[in-house]
Amino acid sequence: IPAANGTITVNMSKAPGTPIGYLNALVITEVYDDGTAPAMPKSLTAQVITGQGVRLNWQDAAYNETGYEVYRAVNEAGPYSLVGTTNPNTVTYLDNTISGNTQYYYKLRAFNSYGNSDYTDAVTVTTANRVPALTAIPDVQMKNNQSATVNITALDDATDQVTLTVTGLPSFATFTDNGNGTGVISINPNAGTLGIFPGVTVTAKDNND
Repeated sequence: IPAANGTITVNMSKAPGTPIGYLNALVITEVYDDGTAPAMPKSLTAQVITGQGVRLNWQDAAYNETGYEVYRAVNEAGPYSLVGTTNPNTVTYLDNTISGNTQYYYKLRAFNSYGNSDYTDAVTVTTANRVPALTAIPDVQMKNNQSATVNITALDDATDQVTLTVTGLPSFATFTDNGNGTGVISINPNAGTLGIFPGVTVTAKDNND
């Protein structure tokens, strides 16, 4: 255990006539606290990982960081917003809060109780457009004296305008596009209607796909 001034005293002894003793290993299990802010991380890179987000990688140049702060902006000049923090000795971060078809800028800095490192230079990536995805639409079974509605929902980035279209509907069914990525198929068969009506196709299109 170190003394109050940080020194460690090792007492050794040997029996008479034996070779001299020696210390062949010393393991320090505590990080030395020198009261300084951490060093700036190095070599920040950013890569778009399809279906996951933007992955950042860097070199851990500090020995005394509490963690790293990840900042993001849509303009190189900012403003930058904090999107996440990491544990110490981390060299990667996945940002899964991105939108499609957007250029992002990232900066990084280390921090501890004494302060923050400088920010890294900004790195930039452009994400691909997110293709709208339709939620599963089940088959409909009903009697000819019943009516039914089928709700349609397409998931996309909030900034995209999604248009829904439906083809192949039988004459007793109609479709309404609500204009917000949702729509409704209304089914009202006539008396005596009987049969199977396949081939109904629902398509979701945004600004790009």
